[in-house]
Parts: sequence; structure tokens; C-alpha cells
Amino acid sequence: MDTHHSETISEPPRVIPASRFERIVYALAVVALPALAFWGGAYIGPEWQSGEFTAYVTLLLHPKAALFFFPLLAYAVVALCLVLASPQRFATRYPVRFGIYSGVLLALQYMIITAIFMPYSLAAGLGVVVVSWLTKKIYSRLGILAAMLFLFIMLFIGTALVFRSSSDWSLSGIWDIFSASPTFSLIILISASPSICFLIMLITSIRLFHGYDAPIVLRSKGITGLLAWLTGYSAAWTYSIYQMFDLYAALPKTPPDCYIASAAAHGHPGLVGSQPVNLPTGVLWVNRQLQTLKCAELALLAVAPSLHHPLRRIYDILGCPLARRLTHPLLADLAYLSLKPFELLASALLRLLIPNLDEYSRRLYH
Repeated sequence: MDTHHSETISEPPRVIPASRFERIVYALAVVALPALAFWGGAYIGPEWQSGEFTAYVTLLLHPKAALFFFPLLAYAVVALCLVLASPQRFATRYPVRFGIYSGVLLALQYMIITAIFMPYSLAAGLGVVVVSWLTKKIYSRLGILAAMLFLFIMLFIGTALVFRSSSDWSLSGIWDIFSASPTFSLIILISASPSICFLIMLITSIRLFHGYDAPIVLRSKGITGLLAWLTGYSAAWTYSIYQMFDLYAALPKTPPDCYIASAAAHGHPGLVGSQPVNLPTGVLWVNRQLQTLKCAELALLAVAPSLHHPLRRIYDILGCPLARRLTHPLLADLAYLSLKPFELLASALLRLLIPNLDEYSRRLYH
């Protein structure tokens, strides 16, 4: 007589999204978004030694300050990507799970740092999550075209709220919104990246913990690995703080000038025609180019404020980092010469509106 034994095969716990597309999105998010954030961290630092707390905190995102955190971040990112690629193979391995657990702390750390000097980053992260969830629901019910239309509308509304300073909905105003959409998307992704990575790591860690590590059982290998990771984490923080103070000490002690003023201040006076002007904040070197282009900016602000607003934002992002590098007179001379065509064009257009342009422009910075 044969005896039949029934075997119960338990399925492994689901710790990642079932959709391959969602897994790819998760992987791209934890790889590309931190890279974008650290790339932006090299450009959004303080311009001078203002003494503000946020000036110090911002420098923690600089790649030089975060250098020793990169191996820890790479460990967490690779661990998550392995689980996303093959959960049956890698989710059962504790070193891989521990890498994802450590990613929660690292993502939380940078989410707090980013929120200190960019409070809206938390709202940006929440907005991205909500829009992504709604897009997924719309896609499942109405299809890809409806989901893409919804994303387009959300991007348009968000850009309009951030970049528009008036309620002008003319064709030119709508075109301004479209033109600013790529910049808006980049700003949102960079500011929201720590929050997005934190949620991905946290959700995956909770599922892994309930599936493989609950209840907690202390093992010698696990304790040794934890102590080794904490040692590296402490060393990374020590190095990061020292680098933060070094980067801060290298900043100028007074507010820097804009891109054009740097050419006037550091270029050869015989070429750029700069003259010193005493201001309450110190001495500023001024030339005709600076005065003319400043007049052009004020005219643009008066005539087309909706266009001036996004252009000024882009200028503030690009101009100040360039100004920090124009310390040599020859570089300042090249900057002056590169802006000469814009100066001549602005002067020609302004004279059509203001015949006595020279009289008004000379009053600037005096």
C-alpha cells in the first residue's frame, strides 16, 4: 500500500513590484536621482561666508564632502538592484538585505539635509509620489494615452504655478510655460530625489524584514557586519564635516558679484573700462557693459515680466558658479569679450525705447 505525502511549498514573500516596468523605474530612481542630486550639490552651494546654518548644511551635499559616503551609497543601490533583478536569488542573502536596510538610513539622512535648506523638497517628493500613484491608476483603467495626458497636464500646472508671476494666458505666456517645463522638471527631480529614494528603500526594507528577518535574531556575523558598517559610517561623517568646513573656508567673505560684474571687477581696466564705486557692502567695479545689460534686464522686467522671471532663475543658477571661476584677469577679459555682442544688441534695442540711454544707465550703481 502506497502512502502519499503531500508537500506544502511556500512561495517566497513578494518584496518588489510585480511589474517589470515598475522594477525598472525603481532601479532608475535609486541610480539616476542621487547622481542628479550630487551633481546639483556642486552648484547650489553658498556663494560666500554668510554665517547662516543652511550655508554649512548645503555643503554636505557637495561631492567632495560626500566622498566617503559614496561606497556606502553604492552598496545600498547595488543591493536593491540585485533584489529587483532576481528576488528569488538575492532576497534570501542577508548581506544584500542589510545593504537595503542601510539605504533607508542614508536616504533619510540626505532627505533631512535637503529639507533644511530646501523645505519644499518634502512637498516635491510627496507631489511626485502622488502624481505617480494617480498616473498608475489612470493607466490601469484608461490606458497609456490618458496617463501621458495626465502627466502633461500636471507638469504644465506645476510649471505655471512656479514660473509665472501674472495671470496672463496669452500665446506668448503659454509658450513661456512650455519653455520652462524642462527646467521645472529638473528642479523637481533633484529636490525630490532624497524623499523618493527614502520611500523606495523603506517600503522594500519593510517587506524584506517581515519576509525574512522578523523576529530579530542576533548572530555573530550579523553583529560583526553591523559594527563594520557603523565604523565606515562614522568615518564618512567625520570626513564629511571636515570637508564641509574646508569648503566653507574657501568661500569669499563678501557676497560675490554677478557674472558680468566679475568681468568688470577682475578684468584688465584698460580693456573692460571698469571704475570703482563705493557701496554700503563694499567697493564694486562697474563698467559700461554692466550698466547697459542691467538696463536691459530692468526693461525686460517692465515689458515682459513673465519672460524675465524664468530667465532670471536660470541666470541665477548658471551665473554665480561661473562668477566663482572668473578670478584670473585673463578669464575675466574673455568673459567681457564674450558678452560684448549681447551688450551691443541690448544697447541698440534700448535706444529705440530710451533715446537718452547713456544718461539713465550711468545712474546705475552710483
